[in-house]
Amino acid sequence: MLFLLSRLLIIDETLESVELDKDPGEIKEIILYLYTNYMNKITIQELTDKFHINRTSLTKRFREITGYPVMDYLIRLRLYLASKMLKETLLPVSEIIERVGFSDITHFGRMFKKHFGYSPTEYRSSHY
Repeated sequence: MLFLLSRLLIIDETLESVELDKDPGEIKEIILYLYTNYMNKITIQELTDKFHINRTSLTKRFREITGYPVMDYLIRLRLYLASKMLKETLLPVSEIIERVGFSDITHFGRMFKKHFGYSPTEYRSSHY
């Protein structure tokens, strides 16, 4: 949990630019929810129900504040956390995938390579 909280506002260059000062609170709460529940399946419907905000408002305001659609932000968060685990632990890739909330190893591999330019295994070996 400390690992997660210590990185709450410093995810990576693209997520650092989140302008939380523009938000009166709802989006901050949603971002905090994403950070504390990233390992679980999260849907837009779940967020709209939990935070009592309609889908259109959530989508528009989240993008205005973060620069990303909600689900893209969540995927980037999961990928960032996976990259940190690959660099800082010896956990098997399959366990990391599960811990960060991906359910499909192929999808994870594709997304990871698209974001970082390496497969998870290549990324780990290039950082040791």
